[in-house]
Amino acid sequence: MGCAAAGFRTIPARHLGVVPYSEALEIQKLTVARLAENPGLPGELLLCSHPDVITLGRTTKDEHLPLPADALRSMGIDVVRADRGGSVTYHGPGQIVAYPVLQLNLFGKDLVLHMRRLEDVVIRTLSHWGLSGRRKTGMTGVWLDFPDGPRKVCAIGIAVRRWVAYHGLALNVDVNLDRFSLFIPCGIRDYRVTSLRERLGDACPSRRDVEASLVEAFAETFGVDIEVA
Repeated sequence: MGCAAAGFRTIPARHLGVVPYSEALEIQKLTVARLAENPGLPGELLLCSHPDVITLGRTTKDEHLPLPADALRSMGIDVVRADRGGSVTYHGPGQIVAYPVLQLNLFGKDLVLHMRRLEDVVIRTLSHWGLSGRRKTGMTGVWLDFPDGPRKVCAIGIAVRRWVAYHGLALNVDVNLDRFSLFIPCGIRDYRVTSLRERLGDACPSRRDVEASLVEAFAETFGVDIEVA
């Protein structure tokens, strides 16, 4: 599902390291504003991980977060309201978070297509490590099949301003899966989450290696060259 937009373009990739969620969101918003004023720039790919944080998307309801925010913060888990689509999710160490901030007028003004491309990035990344990621009808994200049913390995949520897309995806490599039991992931009960570590055990690749394959998959899917900033 490569990008059909004509013309050569290079997307810089910025490695932010471990950065608080609110700081990464501010960087995204500044990038969105710059791109909105310069519609010829295709965008940037921001890569990072976050300290323990639960984020609340636009469709989050009170019942999706049974524990009070103060109780979660006493456990060292921040709680932040986000302006992305979707409900509640978790970010933490051992997770790859990718925020493609892109001019959708250069990649097709289609929000659904954009999310399908992000899913395809993850599916290609997983295949590099011998895993068959798949979509699930009626839901956004990527799943791995287990004998007892599918488990979600990557969450996806986006927002758009002036046709500049931001937010993105969170791929679980070696994350603390117990954190997902503290809330109702994506607002859906009986919803199971997994990671590459859970699936591959000692054969799980490093976060750094998975990130490298994800950047390559992003370039292939969106039809761009990546320049590491």
